[in-house]
Order: sequence, then C-alpha cells, then structure tokens
Amino acid sequence: MGNITSAVGRKLNAFSQKLAENSLVKKIGAPSGAVSAMLYFDQLPSAAELTALLQDRLLGLDVYSSVYSNGRWVPVDIDVSKHVIEATVGSDAEMLAYCEAEMLKPLRNGTGAPLWEVHMISNMQVALEGSIDGPRWGGRSMLFFRVEHALGDGIALNQALTRLATDQAGKPLPAATYSRPPKTGRRSLFELFCAILSAAFKYATAPIGLFDSDSPLVPRRTLRSALTFSPRRKIVLVPEHGLNLIKRIKVAATDAAGGVAHTVNDVVFAATVGALRRYCLAMAPTEPLEWARMRALTPVAFPRTADAPLSNEWCFLDVPMPVGQPTPALRLRAANATFAAMKSGPEAAVAKFFTNRNCELPGVLFGHIAQQVMQRYSIVFSNVPGPASAVYVCGKKMLAVQPLYPNLIMQHLCVSYDGKMYMNFVCDPDVVTAPETLATLYMDELRALATLHGVDPDDHNSPAPDPRPVAADAKKGGGGVAEMV
Repeated sequence: MGNITSAVGRKLNAFSQKLAENSLVKKIGAPSGAVSAMLYFDQLPSAAELTALLQDRLLGLDVYSSVYSNGRWVPVDIDVSKHVIEATVGSDAEMLAYCEAEMLKPLRNGTGAPLWEVHMISNMQVALEGSIDGPRWGGRSMLFFRVEHALGDGIALNQALTRLATDQAGKPLPAATYSRPPKTGRRSLFELFCAILSAAFKYATAPIGLFDSDSPLVPRRTLRSALTFSPRRKIVLVPEHGLNLIKRIKVAATDAAGGVAHTVNDVVFAATVGALRRYCLAMAPTEPLEWARMRALTPVAFPRTADAPLSNEWCFLDVPMPVGQPTPALRLRAANATFAAMKSGPEAAVAKFFTNRNCELPGVLFGHIAQQVMQRYSIVFSNVPGPASAVYVCGKKMLAVQPLYPNLIMQHLCVSYDGKMYMNFVCDPDVVTAPETLATLYMDELRALATLHGVDPDDHNSPAPDPRPVAADAKKGGGGVAEMV
C-alpha cells in the first residue's frame, strides 16, 4: 500500500461507499466491480508519454490518487507506472479475448492502491500490403481502462476522459457536465400523487416482486432465486454505425406520430427490444412472447456541475420491454410512451429515494437486496453520451470506444462518440448460447426501423433534418422527453 499523505480525505456518498465496500460483488461472488473501456487507436502513445499524462492530469481527480478507508477517499503516494500494463496481441480476435479475460479479474494492484489501471495493448496483426506509405498494421491498438465503479458513474468517467484528452489542436476539452432539460407537461396534484404512489409501490416491492418470464436470455426461474456470478462472459460488439442514421429515424418517427417528440434513446431501446425478440423467436420458436414479462434495469444519471467531485449519482429505473409487440413500429411507439412518462413524472426521484434508503443499510443487507432485485430482470440497458467530436490522447486520435461491464445479468452498453454509435452486449455464453447473433439482430432491427420510416438504412452520414414545429397539444403528449445521447 502507498504511504498515506493525509489522515483525512473526502467522505464518499452512501452509494459510492457501498460500491467501495463491494457489497453486491461479495454477495454474488463476482471477482471485481470494475468498469472497463476499450479505447481504439491506430497508434498508441509511448508508455512514458502516457505515464506522464496520467501523473499530470488524472491524479488531479482525488479518487485516482486515493484509497478507500472507513468511508473516505484517503490520499496516498502513488507510482503511476505500476498502474500502466503493457501487452501485445497478434490480432483483433486476440485483443478481444484479452479484454474478455482481463475484465473479469481483480485489479492488479489490489485494494491497497488507487482502484484503476490502464492496459496498453499493441496489436501486431499482419501488415496490410499496398499502402502508398509502406506497410501498415491491419489491426487497431487499444488503451484498456479499468476503473472500480466506486470511483464514479458513467458521467464521472467522462469527466476523467475530458481531463486526459484534447481536441485536434491540442487544446484542453471543456470539463464534462450533465444537466437535464426542464420537464414539460403538467399534472394535477391528484395525478402526481397517484404517480408517486405507483412508483413507490414498484420500487419498494422490487426485491420481492415477480421474476421476468423464462426466456433464452436468462437462466430458468428455478436457478434465479439466488443467482450468483458465473466465471464466463462473452463480449459481442455491434458494428459501429452512424448517429445521424438514428437521428433521421427519430425525426421521421416524430413526424409520423403527429409531432410527439421521439429521442435517440427511444430508437436505440426499441431496436434493442426488437433484437431480443428476434433472438427469443429464433432460439425458442414455440414459446409465445405476447404475454411475456421482460424488463430492463436502466441507469438514469442525476445532474452535477463540471467541478463536482467524482461520485455515483444514479439509480436504476424499471423499464418494461415490449417484446410482445409484433412490429417495429409498435415497439418504438411503446418505448417512446414509456420513456416520456418516466421523464415527465416523479419515477426517477422515487427510485433514487429507495436507492438512498437501501444504501443506508448494512453492507450485507444492501448486497442481498441488490441481488434480489437484479436477478428478477432480463437485461441492464445503459446509454451514455460521449464526446461529440474526435478527441486525442497524447496527440493520438481516439478512433472508437466501447465501455464494458460484466454484470450479474446480460448488459447492453451504448455510447455515442464523434458521430457514431458504439455498443456491445456482455453476456454469459452458458445462458445466451448464440450471443454472436445479437449484433446482427440489432442491426437488422435498426434497418427495419429505418425502412419503416422512409430512411435509407445504408446512409449513416446524412444529417437529420430540422424537426417540424410541434403543435401545443402534441408537445404536451411528448413532454419531458430528453435526449440521452
């Protein structure tokens, strides 16, 4: 352990403290609670350049230069070079396998050191011939960041990235911030009271409520009463695709619905639901889906200022997945209605209230409740905004990004970056037995949504048209729908 430089450090909020104590990780038998991120480059910086950058920029954020002790981040002396790990692979496939293995391991330096590490993975895939500049490597290399979830949520990790990266000219990026647009649409006091009661009942009973239906996406019900972490996970990368394609579908869907505002998140969620429906029908064609109960745990982040200390300011929302709807249009309509209601109502605040109360419990009880909640759902669906333009690390352009989290149940993580959408499924291949098909099924569903709305599914770059003016009554019906990416 590094030498402690101060006896007093910043006190964690209750949620971050439970994550630092690994309350759920210990309960389910997971090896780690680390979030990973695959950052792709044509060429990596040198180890010396990266170490100097981390020393100069990352350690300014207290969680990256502290250890957890008695509810606080306590500053310590840190040898950054011990947090930088160099590796070499021979192909893209080997690099993916490396990440699949490493994301399941405890951090190399243990809990006696700051809870993060960076792997510099050089990809020595066979050189491509015929380049006018001479031979060049065919595979992209990677910086593979691993950060314990206790250090912060997705917004906090974006805050760290903006400290490390620059724009093309080498200028620092503006500090990451997150806010929500004001809610629109009005409810009577009676409607608001009923909505609060309904949400309170939903989240109070979540640890003892109904399980999702048996499906090819989850273990059989008899195995889910005390679900624990299995030692295998498969990363399924969805082909990167244009954010503008999704935005054009969004605008066309808004027009088709008479001005009821749709969001990028509605489209992505509906395409995910369609992909899961297609998978279930392919793997279990005799099992009806019309009445299937299938839900997603969807993280929702809460606003913070750009200079706020890194922490976890989020909770899960219980989001029904309309897999029983037989057409892409109906699935998108249902997704839009669900998120519009959630964003214009009190559900997120109620869910955060119950999350905060659970965090006040002893760690053993917190872990038990979290396990009981999570095993009742089919998937974790997370959609995080990334930088809108290309960023550079030590002068090297970041080409793509894929965040990863090996969860107790299947996880679908999406992030936008530089005009493209990047997403993956991380699942247990002993449960989801044909995981590689999920990527194709997602793209098939996205193409179907595009075709349905008169959008060219092969055009990923044309910008979305400006939305038409929304009538007052239509605006009220879509009130509170905010872009998540």
